[in-house]
Amino acid sequence: MEFPESVLVTADDDLFYEKRWLEELYNAYKEEPRVIHCHRALKITFNEKGDINPYKNWNRESQVPSIECSHLIFPTTGAGVLFPPHSLDDDAIDKNKFEYLSPFADDIWFWAMSVKNNTLKKRIKNYTGNLDYVDYMLMPENPETLAFHNLTNGQNDIQIRSVLSHYHLIDYLR
Repeated sequence: MEFPESVLVTADDDLFYEKRWLEELYNAYKEEPRVIHCHRALKITFNEKGDINPYKNWNRESQVPSIECSHLIFPTTGAGVLFPPHSLDDDAIDKNKFEYLSPFADDIWFWAMSVKNNTLKKRIKNYTGNLDYVDYMLMPENPETLAFHNLTNGQNDIQIRSVLSHYHLIDYLR
């Protein structure tokens, strides 16, 4: 809120990052300054009826081409995402809406706010770094983690439906 003209970069405290991690995000931003750039992404997929598949069935990073720029690209914010100035809708800083619609998934919230703002996303190409989890306690098998809550218990799907419904975003994805 205090620096609306600044670039915002997300990172997690449970990952080690390579030396060039931020540089590679920033270089991608310099090439395409109106796009949200990320190191790791999923791609939203649909079933035969045209409904969004469950989060666990989306295409993984290896299936997300770095040349694709789309609302279907879903950055996973922990691995590093660069948000250009004005790339998120003004509701991104509405704490009440966030806590109501997506209280346990900032990546879902930021993705929805970028879709609402019509800002495309892209996984950066030629990422040379390696992102390693620091602690096995942070893996999805631990019932005390957000990963367990969101992935194993299906809360990501609930929060995705919540933001899509509230903001009528499904048409942006088709």
